[in-house]
Amino acid sequence: GHQLIGCLPPIPLALMFLTALLEQKIVLTSSRKSVLLSATTALSAMLKPLNWCHLLVPRVPPELASDLLQYPAPFILGMPSEDPGVMELIRDLEDDVTLVDLDVGRVILAPAFAHSSELARGVKNDAAVARKLRSQVLFLAQSLGTVFGPCLDSGLWHCDLPLRSNDQAQTTSTSTPFDRLKVVCNDFIEELLAGVSSCCYWFDDKKTGASTSDPTVLFDEARFFRIKFIRHDQRFQPLFGAKRDSQHLAVSSGDFDLIVELFLRCQSMNEYIGTRKREDMMFFLG
Repeated sequence: GHQLIGCLPPIPLALMFLTALLEQKIVLTSSRKSVLLSATTALSAMLKPLNWCHLLVPRVPPELASDLLQYPAPFILGMPSEDPGVMELIRDLEDDVTLVDLDVGRVILAPAFAHSSELARGVKNDAAVARKLRSQVLFLAQSLGTVFGPCLDSGLWHCDLPLRSNDQAQTTSTSTPFDRLKVVCNDFIEELLAGVSSCCYWFDDKKTGASTSDPTVLFDEARFFRIKFIRHDQRFQPLFGAKRDSQHLAVSSGDFDLIVELFLRCQSMNEYIGTRKREDMMFFLG
């Protein structure tokens, strides 16, 4: 984690995080092979409590690089820039691949971001919608990057706080900058997931509720969007207090509707819903 946050400023770091959260194709490149392993491992840790459910190769062998780039599903690939032929492949990446250059400290968002992804609720994912979705991701990354910044107390990216020394930053907390970053990422994802259980409906064919077959779980997307609107509008009160105020991480369903749409289609979201217990949701016995 320390190596990753030393390579990327807060806003590019937030952009990479969001791209992974929305399960896009990502290529990380660096001339330092050890950094690739650290960065891919740290990125997976930032997605908790969700899991990356797709292809992840921290260091791609040169002889497999071309084939893996043609993988049709989402992936995270670490490609050493000094390996033979890698730079040529990077210059000719497909339009749906996001490039993370850890040596330069930049993230180049895929021009055709999520263009081939399926969006429901009557949203036709054409080129215009894909451009709007890409703009929403860039805007959200900029906003989230302002929250990431104060967590990275290494002093490297604190140009806005010139009077704060590294010694002062070290004494503010015993946790590391990456530990604090993971807390913010977790809070943001928990805010995205808020209300999921209340939108799930469990149907069991057996009247006893002890069916050996897999139950049917339906998800009310309209209710989920309504919850996002209410939480962003700050019209909710957490029961028994909250561990921290997460209202500043609430996503507006008006400004980021396409992001929420795409998030609902992610495999990690389906896996999260599938791990909920019957007691956590409305259930019906047939």
